[in-house]
Amino acid sequence: MPRMYVRRRITLSAPAKINLHLEITGRRGDGYHDLCSLFLMVSLQDRIQVAVKRTGTEIRFYGREEIDARLNTVRTALDLFRETTGFPDGVRVTVRKRIPQGSGLGGGSSDAATTLCALNRLCPAPLSRKKLMELGARIGSDVPFFFSAPFALVEGRGERVSPLSDPPRIAVLLIVPDFSVPTASAYRWYDEAIAGSGSERDHAAGSALPSSGKRLPLDTGGAPVWEKCFNSFDRVLKERHSVYGELEKRLVQAGALMTGPSGSGAAYFGVFRERRAAVRALADMDVTARLLQTVVPVTHAFHQRNLWGTRHGT
Repeated sequence: MPRMYVRRRITLSAPAKINLHLEITGRRGDGYHDLCSLFLMVSLQDRIQVAVKRTGTEIRFYGREEIDARLNTVRTALDLFRETTGFPDGVRVTVRKRIPQGSGLGGGSSDAATTLCALNRLCPAPLSRKKLMELGARIGSDVPFFFSAPFALVEGRGERVSPLSDPPRIAVLLIVPDFSVPTASAYRWYDEAIAGSGSERDHAAGSALPSSGKRLPLDTGGAPVWEKCFNSFDRVLKERHSVYGELEKRLVQAGALMTGPSGSGAAYFGVFRERRAAVRALADMDVTARLLQTVVPVTHAFHQRNLWGTRHGT
């Protein structure tokens, strides 16, 4: 008997993220690091279409950068969903990439989460949101965030996600230099710097306490306190790539409320109160980059409608 589908094709957005704050709080026994971070989804997005077909699996990527269709987070998400649900049907996945690879903007993680949601909305017996998040955590540390709210506190390896208030009303100028920063290398540089200094610098500040006991740069209303936001990778990235110091200087001169890398790089950004200020800063930027673009935060309404529509598990 043929399977019954509510629909046979669906197209969803996969938003990028930036880290408004990222503190490495310690190293775990398994070799990974614990983080305390403020994640924010932004309007730079990949587009993913998933369609049911008769037989076989087809994954295609379109964009400026070459991606191996056999080894990527979309393939991993598809295989894991099939393994969990028994979903036997042929599937064609088309990914239109705009988020640069190796940029710290979460493109691979967002693509994985979005692929899982798309498959779930095509599946006759969809999984619960909780189960999808569990599958996502098996793919990558940042994946669970993309099932949550657009603005969230993320702790541990990324598995503890606490939605925060409405995203801040800001504009962001994103700059992705013409190089990548391997995540493993960034963590190694950080560990070497800590070992050389003998102790971790105490950056704890703010007025809100996450479950880890660290203080967050948030005011009592849950809005970021920009002068208290920082990224633990900032110093080691500047030591190895002088362009980051130059970008920081230009963004501050343009009136940025804060600047910093996203994740472990390579992306760097400046936060502005108004989009027109970010646009003016963009016009004055003279830098070789893979991406140079102004973005705004994703809203709760858009995120809910995009991922879950009107039919999803609980």
